[in-house]
Amino acid sequence: MVVKASFVASPRYERCEHSRSDRLVSDVNLSSNDFSKTSLNHLLGGFLDCELQIGRPSPLVELDVVDCNISGSAHHVLCSHRVKKYPILLRNAINLGNNHLSGVIPDCWDKWQGMYYLNLENNYFSGAIPGTLGSLRELQSLNMRGNKLSGKIPASLMNLKYLITLQISRNELVGKIPKWFGNLSYLRILNLRSNNFVGNIPYELCYSTHIQILDLADNNLSGSIPRCINNFSVLSSKKVLSDNQISLNAFKAFNGSNSLVMKGRDDTYNSILGLVILLDLSSNNLVGNIPSEISLNIIHHIL
Repeated sequence: MVVKASFVASPRYERCEHSRSDRLVSDVNLSSNDFSKTSLNHLLGGFLDCELQIGRPSPLVELDVVDCNISGSAHHVLCSHRVKKYPILLRNAINLGNNHLSGVIPDCWDKWQGMYYLNLENNYFSGAIPGTLGSLRELQSLNMRGNKLSGKIPASLMNLKYLITLQISRNELVGKIPKWFGNLSYLRILNLRSNNFVGNIPYELCYSTHIQILDLADNNLSGSIPRCINNFSVLSSKKVLSDNQISLNAFKAFNGSNSLVMKGRDDTYNSILGLVILLDLSSNNLVGNIPSEISLNIIHHIL
């Protein structure tokens, strides 16, 4: 069962007498409401408490609270005693994007095994990317773009073997682009735009041959363009995109949004994101010529 609702104030949970059929709710969609006068804990805490009062709570597979004007911290919901006692309460997908959440991103993701979709984009989160995100072994889509995150990309993220999309653009991240990105064999979208990354584009990145969107623009990268970029099978048109190559969960991951700058214009792509092909290395300190090994098809997609 999917619950979708519209509110102009915080929903109230005055009754917890659920019948067995009431407990079959799997998806809760509260997106595009105005909860500016409430916190995330107040918004969701009542619902979770009701589930716990039932005795054996049913799993909430997907939670969508995008674009709701929610402010404050996410810690009390994501790291609460409810989650520690019943980690199945919020099981697979969380979308908290386009709100006013602040503070550090909670570092308790080891309690969220089985999650495949996490969207924290366009908030005011600061501090480092938490290392426990590497515990989400089933994660396919991770979106933290448009925050104030700082520090380096934690090495624990190399454990996300099934990651398809990684969007951390428009933050304040530093350091070199990790070589272990090349071990993420399912990676299709890598957006590191508008950070403070330095150093060369690592050759090892070319091992992620399925990448179709690679945006490294507006950083402080140096050196030359790796000759191995022609290894990207989709960008070089060696491989044609087809829907049957994308699993159901991966399809949801591609149904997220991504802000891409193309020909100087910032556009947001939603349902067609999985069909976009882009290579953007602009506004760095790269030198040298475009390697002769790079095909004309890739040159066509370079901005």
